[in-house]
This record gives sequence, C-alpha cells and structure tokens, in this order.
Amino acid sequence: MTTTTSINLSSLDGSNGFRIDGLSYYLSGFWLSSAGDMNGDGFDDMAIGTTYSREYSGRSYIVLGMESGFSASSNLGGFRAGSNGWSKNTVDGVGDVNGDGFDDVIVVTETDNFYGDTVVNDTYVIFGKASDLDRSNGFSLEAGLDVQASGAGDVNGDGLGDLIIGAPLNDSYSGSSYVVFGNSSGFDATMDISGLDGTNGFRLDGITELNLSGYSVDGAGDVNGDGFDDVIIGASGVDSNGSSLGSGYVVFGKASGFSAAMSLFALDGSNGFRLDGAVMDRSVVRAAGDINGDGYSDVLVSGRSSSSYVVFGKAAGFDATMDLSDLDGSNGFHLDGEGQVISANSAGDVNGDGFDDVIIGNSKGDSNGEDSGSSYVMFGKASGFDAEIKLSDLDSTNSIRLNGVAAGDRSGHSVSSAGDVNGDGFDDLMVAAIGTDWKTYNSGSVYVIFGRSSFVDDVDFPGTPGDDIFTGTSVAESFEGGDGNDRMIGRGGADSFDGGAGNDYIRILGDDFQHVDGGTGTDTLGFAGSGFNLDLSSVIDNIHGIETIALYGVGDNTLTLTAQDVIDLSGETDTLKVKGNAGDSVVGLSSGWTDGGVHGNFHTYTQGEAVLLIGVDVTTDFPII
Repeated sequence: MTTTTSINLSSLDGSNGFRIDGLSYYLSGFWLSSAGDMNGDGFDDMAIGTTYSREYSGRSYIVLGMESGFSASSNLGGFRAGSNGWSKNTVDGVGDVNGDGFDDVIVVTETDNFYGDTVVNDTYVIFGKASDLDRSNGFSLEAGLDVQASGAGDVNGDGLGDLIIGAPLNDSYSGSSYVVFGNSSGFDATMDISGLDGTNGFRLDGITELNLSGYSVDGAGDVNGDGFDDVIIGASGVDSNGSSLGSGYVVFGKASGFSAAMSLFALDGSNGFRLDGAVMDRSVVRAAGDINGDGYSDVLVSGRSSSSYVVFGKAAGFDATMDLSDLDGSNGFHLDGEGQVISANSAGDVNGDGFDDVIIGNSKGDSNGEDSGSSYVMFGKASGFDAEIKLSDLDSTNSIRLNGVAAGDRSGHSVSSAGDVNGDGFDDLMVAAIGTDWKTYNSGSVYVIFGRSSFVDDVDFPGTPGDDIFTGTSVAESFEGGDGNDRMIGRGGADSFDGGAGNDYIRILGDDFQHVDGGTGTDTLGFAGSGFNLDLSSVIDNIHGIETIALYGVGDNTLTLTAQDVIDLSGETDTLKVKGNAGDSVVGLSSGWTDGGVHGNFHTYTQGEAVLLIGVDVTTDFPII
C-alpha cells in the first residue's frame, strides 16, 4: 500500500506555515476555529481558545491573517478577551451578525474561584471592525451554565449570520439549544435568550430528562439545498427510550414561521432529522463542508469512542431518524480511528480541488515519540467512498499526515480549518499541540499549515532564493519558484506551478495543467504554440495570483473571460493586463463592459470592479456602434 505523505510540523518555516506559542500553563489551542474576516482586509483570521492558566486567566485570542511576512514562530497575541481565575475559553466565528460588513465571533468563558465551587459563565458576541478590536463593540447573552456556542450560518435567509447556543443542563438536564437571529438594527447591551419569540430566534428542547441536548452545537451549512442554512445539535445523554447514549439532530432552516420553542422530538424528516446508532457520549457535531462536491453540505459527528461519521446532504428523502450504521459510502461513511483518541473537524478545501476535506486529530499518536500526536487530512472527492474508512487506509493519494514534533506534545488535541489566512486561494489548517513547552510547562502551541495544490514532497523543479529559469518536458511536473523573479516553462501535461514571491513568468502549452499560482508580486501567464483558446471560466479554480496574460506564441491565440474571472484571477488587484500581437483576441466583452479609451499601448475596459487593459494590437469582441 502507498504510504501517507507525512509532514513534520517542525518543518514549518513561515513560507509553508508557522507556529504560535502560548504562555505559561495556557494549554493554548484547547479550542480552535476560523474567525472569518473580522477586520475586513480580505484575509481570514484565526480564533484560539486557552484554558486553565494559573498565573493568567484563560483567554480567547483573535490572530489576524495577512498576505506574507509570517515568521516560523511567534508568541500568542492579537486581540484577546479574558476572565479571572481558573477558566476555559471557547470562541467561534459567527459570520456577520450585525450586517456591517465585518465578520464577528462568539466567546464563552467558564470561570471558577480556584476551588471549583463557584462557576460563572460569560457569553458575548464581539463585532468585527476595521481596526482596534475590543470587547466594548458587541453584546453579552444571558445563557446559563456549561454553555456551548457556535455560528449557525444564515438560518432564516436574511443575509445576516445567526448564532446557536447549547445549554445541556437546562430543564432537568434535558437540555436546550437557542438559535439567535442576526440583526442589522442593533442589539441591546445584554440579551436574555429566554425571551426568543420566533421572530428574533427560537429554542430547541431536548426530548427527555438527561438527554443533555446542546452538549455540542454548530451550524451545519445547507444540508438539504433549499437556500437556508441548517443547524446540528449533539445530545450526549439518554434518549426517549432511556437507553441510547447520545443522538445528533439536524434542524432545517427556513424563511419564517418559527415558533418560540420546538421539541427535537418533532423532527419528521421534512423539518430535520435525528442521527442514531452510535455511542455519542461526549460527542462533537460539526459542519463538514461539501466533501463529495454535490452542492449539499455534509455533517460530521465524532466522539471519544474513536469513531467519526460523515453524513452526506441531499435534496430530499430524509427519514425522521437515520441510523449511522446504515451509512454505505453513497450516503456517508464511518471513519474508524482504530482505537485511537481522535478529534475531527472540517478542513475546508486545503488542496483547491473543489471538494472540502476533513481533518482528524489523534493526540495519542506516536509518530515522533509517545503522545507526540498526529493529524490526518482526508481529501474530499466526488464518489468512491467505502462504508468504513480506517486511518490506516489513508495514503498519499487521498490524504496527508501532520506529525507532532516531540513526545508529550499531544498534537491534534484540537484541529480546525483556519479559512484562507494568507489569501492564496487555498484553505489553511490549525492543529493544536497543548503539551508543548516552547515557553514553559504546558504552554501549548498552535501550528498553522498553509494549503496548496500538492503536498507531495518531491518537486521536479525546486526554486532558489534567486532568479531561476526552469524548462519542463511533456510529462506532468511540478515547479516551485520560491523567491526571486522566476521563469517556468511548461511543455505540456498536468503541470503544477507555484511562483512564490517575486515577479514570475509561467508559460503553459494548453489547458491541461493541474494548477497555476503566481504567488505574490506581478506575475505573468504566457501561452506557447498557436490556435489556443483559454476559457478562464473553465479553469479559474486552478489559477491564482496572475496579473498579466501574454497571448504571444508562434501563432494566434484567444482568451475568453468574464468580469468575475478578472476579479478572481489575482489576489492583489481586480485588474488584468492582456498583451498580444495582431491576430490574438479577447472574447467576452460583448455585453456589460464599458470602453474607457486608449491609454498608452493599452485599451481600457471596465465592468464593476473589474478592469481590463488590453494591448492595442489585440482584437476584441467589444461592440462597435
């Protein structure tokens, strides 16, 4: 069997990822989540929760993303929110709750008085803004004890992010979950969630005493494809028969008609469904993204039993109850941790292939010493899932493994997608190693691993810090320019180009390339040969970081595009420059574009934010009146 591609977290050097170190006794990364884009700079931000800090109160940190300039390691910092005494902090991105254009987060702190006999929960939403993030910009919620909280997506389809709050100790431990709708008109400084009336949110009640519903909560994405985001609730106690240890509940969103309260017992397949058939004691429910690329969001259930289950979304045909033992590969699958203690979460689309991925953390793995820990990233795909997938079945064709650095690090204790932290078009990963001692005992570290098209270690043409010139062959090859102004010439095949820093030139022979990433700087994509028509819309998911396209070749070539293609092509500007000779052409300007006239050697066309600068010798299909 092909072995899994392994990456040691010690190899992160700032260009492929980096390490964030906590302070004394912080157990940094006890909770991880993407925060969305809180400051509106176009880069996703990271939410990191800490716990049991002794000298310091536990805090939640927001670490801002940026395009470049990452050091191999840094201290945990950024905006922080804390509480006094022994404490546990969780934090989750909730989207744009107040409609101001900045993503927000929800923070839950659990604090006692060092002796464990006085517990206080604080739950509050912090609004994003362009600069100077602070706790004063948001509101608090009166939600009770042992609260869990997460973003719910947009449950009622009003364009605002919603919240879901789980309170498993409510009502004789039957538990309740509360969905709070976003509001662009403003929130009171303190919100009592017991006052939800169906118009501002609603309550979902557990089905029996000791159900402990709301032990885990999350937004599920749009599982049934009706245009409204759904929520998923984990219950770790007994069910209505007093026997089953835990269930999961998916509740569908809709435009209106919410009652103030609804029992999870009322789910009948049309308004949601229940997941049974597995021991879900202390289980965690999560959105999984769209793993099989069918346009429906999938859900993930994992627990301390070392098993996780992925359930695929679909348009209709849900029964009131789904037994997880019935997953057969076509409707989902069982991920077997083979006795290992695992955590699981969505990884986003790490390799940019259009399918969301799953990350599985095993903090007891022994890849680099006892309890060094490992995390596995399983890539999504269109079909071909087995009913049961073992960690040992994963190999270099469908996964990567991220190995902890040293014994006792417990890497993989918590894992999460980070969103796109560096704005390169690939989702990035966060892996917490709560046992690291880079600062002092159990300070903990969070490793951020940048996504990319391929994680295979052997690069056919590795770059140097200087200016490189690489010429490929007709077979599939990989190019990594690194720093400098590099020139990479593909000669056909499923080539992969990574320009890195500098002003790079990448030449393709056809549209069968695997990936083109110009990186930072002003980068050019050139055509070889003649009679080639590149339709950007058909390959836009595989091209990033290109500011100029050169149609020059031995003959006439064509570029077909839309305004959105222009916007998506470069991570630095919404402007595309097209160079070429007489006989070369650009197609796609026949509607919606405005003629901005000739400036120097280029003819300017605009549509919305998209700007096209086309060489005066290049023919276009812009209508001439």
